[in-house]
Amino acid sequence: VKEVLQHIIDAERIFVYRALRFARKDSIPLPGFDENMYADNSKANARNWEDLVKEFDVTRQSSEFFFRSLDEEQLEANGISSGSPIYVKALGYITLGHAMHHTRILNDRYLRE
Repeated sequence: VKEVLQHIIDAERIFVYRALRFARKDSIPLPGFDENMYADNSKANARNWEDLVKEFDVTRQSSEFFFRSLDEEQLEANGISSGSPIYVKALGYITLGHAMHHTRILNDRYLRE
């Protein structure tokens, strides 16, 4: 469960970084990331649970503030990430949807009785 939460945090940071670059008209294509390599090197299972949850909360708050700060022009900006074009607005939805997807998995597999 800790590894999944760390994965959500890592991915959210990467999605927001991509959105920031594209919203600021940075046209340099961005590479993908190897989520399995990140997980293998996260040491999430050695982390304190409360710290991990707090990090998720503050990361999410930061992401929300960032996306709310953008105007329509910035939300419609786009760039190349992982070899494909993507809009800043889409990265906002992906950021939310990714966390929701993994939250459902955690609930279904580990948290339901």
